[in-house]
Amino acid sequence: MRRRHPQSRIVAVNPISMELVREVYDVVKAFPVSVIFGTGGYDYRIGTSEEIEESFILQLQMFHSNLSREELVKTPVYQQVKKSTKHVSGIGELEELGIPVYKVFLFSMDTDMLDQIREKLEKNPGIAVAASFSTNLEITDVKAQKGPVLKEYIESLGYTMDEVMVLGDSLNDYSMISMDFGATVAMGNAVPEIKKAAKYVTKTNTDLGVACAIEELLKRR
Repeated sequence: MRRRHPQSRIVAVNPISMELVREVYDVVKAFPVSVIFGTGGYDYRIGTSEEIEESFILQLQMFHSNLSREELVKTPVYQQVKKSTKHVSGIGELEELGIPVYKVFLFSMDTDMLDQIREKLEKNPGIAVAASFSTNLEITDVKAQKGPVLKEYIESLGYTMDEVMVLGDSLNDYSMISMDFGATVAMGNAVPEIKKAAKYVTKTNTDLGVACAIEELLKRR
């Protein structure tokens, strides 16, 4: 994870050590899924050409679910994803490049397989495993989770946790929703784990849920 100043200047980084990257890959390589290593520049992918192509499609379908596979491959965003991707033969080649890895992504329609991978990875105390959708996993250094990073940042600005409201809807928001910020709010469309951990639940993201939460907070103040 890279934390930025409001003017987009990077003020802190939490890359995954290459040792942890290797440990993650040693688990994941036993499964038929493309592994994507997010860096400050390109995404580096390991996998067969078919697995990598499938990961392109699944990544884009997270945000363009209304488009078919045939329609997606014709879009400019598909070409942009391909352009920003480099294929490496293995973890050794990635290590030789000496490029810091900030996040490891997996995409698959086989959610049972992703659950198996998650279960194995979560045994490693040095990493955090989250997800934005049911068809992906996002792996970071344990220190790079949203909650601890946000706490460190707001305190560096002179604020306390009880002065901050956080909102989320997916499992990659769990680390901050489960912490004791002043108001932890789950969107109405949030996954059950987020709703259970939050202090409040607002409307969905398509029904002005964020605006409603802010308005309600201001009323109570």
